[in-house]
Amino acid sequence: MKKQLLFSLVTLAFFATGNAQITAIPDAKFEAYLVEKNIDTDGVVNGQMATADAEALTTLSISNYSSNGEYIYDLTGIEAFVNLESLTVHSTMITELNIQTLTNLRSLDCGDNNLTSLDVSHNTLLTSLVVQGFGDLLPMNQISQLDLSHNPLITRIEAINVQMIDLRNGNNQPQMSIIISYDRGGIPPDYISGHTCILVDDENLASANSAPYNTWRITSQHRTYSLTETCEVNRKEHKANMVSVYPNPAQDVFTINTAKGETITDASLYDITGRLVKKYDVLQNSFSVAGVQNGTYVLKVATATASHDIKLLVN
Repeated sequence: MKKQLLFSLVTLAFFATGNAQITAIPDAKFEAYLVEKNIDTDGVVNGQMATADAEALTTLSISNYSSNGEYIYDLTGIEAFVNLESLTVHSTMITELNIQTLTNLRSLDCGDNNLTSLDVSHNTLLTSLVVQGFGDLLPMNQISQLDLSHNPLITRIEAINVQMIDLRNGNNQPQMSIIISYDRGGIPPDYISGHTCILVDDENLASANSAPYNTWRITSQHRTYSLTETCEVNRKEHKANMVSVYPNPAQDVFTINTAKGETITDASLYDITGRLVKKYDVLQNSFSVAGVQNGTYVLKVATATASHDIKLLVN
């Protein structure tokens, strides 16, 4: 009888262990962070963690985490943190952030990464969002459009340099705070760096400064904005002011095209770590990438009225 009981207990333990859910964490730096913070409780960087460890958290902050100059490039596994209400991800090299399963999320701060887009359509409880890409050094987000039409509870948005924000959610909240540009020290007060089109439910009420729009606080130093139901006109205006590069990818040389009347005052090439690779003579017509290793770079172009960050591929 005792042997049979012991056998039954061992069998149950085996099945309990065998059925324990595991989440893959392929990025060693991401897992090292989780181990360092005692989140991954096995304490070993082995490409996986217990799913229960992820489900136990309601708050997670990954900020400025770089070991020996090596950054986190992949947050695969974040999908298992399904009970998170607050997530901060700063200064990583991630190009994607999959948060579709994080349906309890109220606050998301993913400023200063390498994101070019963000899907928050499944995060319907979201009230605060930070996606800024601002500064001289990478990582730096390059998000041009932000769809918040599925986020009716949103009341705080920090979206530096984002060109379009869709807030047509049928429930534009009062006391909305929207930051689309900071006051940059030493910049002339009349300097304008682009336009942000904010799509709203009722542009007539917004134009009349009626509720709820008369309670909104929009921070927009050095940037113009509009509250409208369509962005077609503003998209054309923005396109007319864009700086373009041809060819891209570049092999030997490239050309910078600007809108009529715009004069280039500075052009510099940076690698993905923010290191200056080349500073160009803006009086020339073509710009060489001779000696530049193949890869992805950021070309920073300044004109008399605006600055532009352009992703440039060198082959």
